[in-house]
Amino acid sequence: MAAPGVGIQCETKTYLSGGTPSTNDNDGDQYALVVKESFDASQTTKRSLLVNSPFILKALHDSAAGSDLQEPLHLDSPFRLLHHNWDEIEEYYRLTTDDNARAHLHLLIEFMHSELGAERKRIQASIRTRQIGFEDLWYLLVPGQELYHSDGDHPWLLRCDKLSYRQDATRGPICLVTARYTDRSGDMAGEAELQVVIERSTFDRDGLANIVDLPVYPLEFWAGDATHLQKRLEDRGSLFLALSRGVHFKHYDGVAKYLQPRTGGQSHYSESGGEWLPFTETGRVIIDQAAYEREAGTRNLLAVDAIDPLTCPLFVVGYSPHRKTWCRYYVDNLSEIEWKADPWDSLLLQDRHKRTIKALIEFHSLPEDPYDEARQKGKGLVMLLHGHHGTGKTMTAETAAESANKVIIPLSPADLTTKDHLSTEHHLTQLFQNASKWGAILLLENADHFLSPNSNSPTLPDLLRRLEYFSGITFLTTNRLSALDAAVKSHVSLALTYESPGPESRRQLWLLFLSMVPEAELDMTPDKDVDRWHLMAEKLNGREIAHAVRTARTLARAEGVPLQLDHLLTVLGMRREFETALAKESGVDGQGAASPAPEGGIWKEGIMPSTDWIPASISSLPRLAVAKAKRPF
Repeated sequence: MAAPGVGIQCETKTYLSGGTPSTNDNDGDQYALVVKESFDASQTTKRSLLVNSPFILKALHDSAAGSDLQEPLHLDSPFRLLHHNWDEIEEYYRLTTDDNARAHLHLLIEFMHSELGAERKRIQASIRTRQIGFEDLWYLLVPGQELYHSDGDHPWLLRCDKLSYRQDATRGPICLVTARYTDRSGDMAGEAELQVVIERSTFDRDGLANIVDLPVYPLEFWAGDATHLQKRLEDRGSLFLALSRGVHFKHYDGVAKYLQPRTGGQSHYSESGGEWLPFTETGRVIIDQAAYEREAGTRNLLAVDAIDPLTCPLFVVGYSPHRKTWCRYYVDNLSEIEWKADPWDSLLLQDRHKRTIKALIEFHSLPEDPYDEARQKGKGLVMLLHGHHGTGKTMTAETAAESANKVIIPLSPADLTTKDHLSTEHHLTQLFQNASKWGAILLLENADHFLSPNSNSPTLPDLLRRLEYFSGITFLTTNRLSALDAAVKSHVSLALTYESPGPESRRQLWLLFLSMVPEAELDMTPDKDVDRWHLMAEKLNGREIAHAVRTARTLARAEGVPLQLDHLLTVLGMRREFETALAKESGVDGQGAASPAPEGGIWKEGIMPSTDWIPASISSLPRLAVAKAKRPF
């Protein structure tokens, strides 16, 4: 509170000096307003305004709601507070009936028009042409104002908090706009900060830029349908608030951004040490912001009285099973997963084997706390699938996940190895803990590459330990059973061997994949044409048959006609030419038949492989349910 007598004298006092203006509060403190002007060596004028008048201070408090005003009030050129609240100050003056207050306010308005009027008219004239100068951005972007920001086709409503000018070492002069938006961290929803950079280099030679070309600008300049935008932002914000709590499996289609982490350390997913890079994602994703914050750390949000869904982010953080990393997913590109009603119908596998896998998955339970390792030990379900390429091992795992409405996370050797051992160990820990929390199914394809004693992989001990303490479901696939480390056997609950398909299996596979072609895109009778042209005689595995149908469909689309038998025969003919050329160099069967496994290499019904084919350390698996899976895919 001002001392008695301060600012009571209804007069504006001006002080002129060389150098820096004095900021001594006692310089003319009896005057309502004190203007201080100084000149530096280049004769540049610097102005400041000291507001002592209690009448003017009250008017500014009432007119500039939300501004942090001190007493006495120091304002420096360009006097943003006065520009931003110009109309409100004049309206306050017009409505004031107190003679003393009107007299003091008249001094302020007189100063505004004489000192700031010309600059205000110049900037307003530029804004009427929908342009703004870099040095005038402070006039356009007002604290408390709603700002329009976008990322591609995704709009984002922000609220301006403050603005500052800086000299950046690499980008030159920049304007840093700090805005606020609604976000969630942990169980708390509140306001977070976003900083948007506007570079001077993006303006033209005259220092001007189109307002709507700025990375952020007042919402009033947006030319679209405001009603539609509000509805879109409300719906998206409500969805964000729902998705940012708990775990959600969703389908995603479109551009997303993955976090490229820094290497080493427990906080290698920290945003301060990583960069969000764009990529295209199509498939199933796992939205779990809490799990991400467990790795990256929670953020401090500003508490608010009411949550505003209009300013919620345009993205939510989730996990990409494809990339095995955290990503920002645009909320508008998320949709519900359409789980297949009965995916087992598309898998050529004996019914009893299907029933066994379905039962194991259906009745598998998970401990409540996925981060409590003691409760995870020995609770996992591991299924080992062995056989030649293209015999249905991967599809079995995918079908099992589909039938249980679970997301599958495929893992390759590249996903589990980095140059930094500590980073790899941390990555494995987080991966297995999160998979347990999500109830996701892990698929370790070509498991012999990282579960072999001869692989020299530093991840082998870590991975075996993770399997022991992973309470979820894991599928291991390999076409080199003998290469697996002997320690793997103690973790396997069920083992199935997959044989290369025979003629009847190949016939069923042809019919299966052709049945997946929409009727409008098919100009052939599969059951008749497959038999008539003996397509099953082609020694192809399931994957190769699927590729043949897919390639033939592409050929038909290119010609603008439905899929016909000629398209299939063309593709098979080209494949035969390739196999013939390959046979000349390698001496293999011109039909591309796989080399037969050693005697005893295929697991017969209820019979274990001979020790000539599998090491003795594995040939006596004590708790394996061993069976032969005929015609799987």
